[in-house]
Amino acid sequence: HFVEGGFVDPEYGPKQVPPAAGIVMVGATPWVCNYNVPICAVERFGKLTTNGDGDDATSTSRAVRAGRRLAKKLSERGGGLPGVQAMALPHGHDQFGVIVEIACNLLDSKRAGPQAVQMEIKRLCALETSDGECDFDWNARDGYVTNLTPETILERLAAER
Repeated sequence: HFVEGGFVDPEYGPKQVPPAAGIVMVGATPWVCNYNVPICAVERFGKLTTNGDGDDATSTSRAVRAGRRLAKKLSERGGGLPGVQAMALPHGHDQFGVIVEIACNLLDSKRAGPQAVQMEIKRLCALETSDGECDFDWNARDGYVTNLTPETILERLAAER
């Protein structure tokens, strides 16, 4: 059996397969939990900074840039939680300020699950808010899992039987 020029020993079945019979290869990756946390950036001076046309493009851009710094600190690559990949995305605004979504892939939710991520985002927001150089007060809102968990999938399968 050849895979990208190398040989692969099967876990099941014969090592030699007649060409007419063929083979099936199945691969799997560990479960990835997708967890998002909206954070609200409230201008320190109480109003959005506009670009002169009445929209909040300037505030949104600055908030997303700041959110990206937070996401990097949250991510394992930035020295944050193990097995966490995160990015910041614009998510509109409400009466309080600009909403930035911190979208996370939790590569190993046993090492860093949704609760740990939520707590870390709250901690990072508090640090950012206490920084005198920061343009915003940050408010972490409740996060949510965006995909089905393995437990939910198993529950649904069991219910179908």
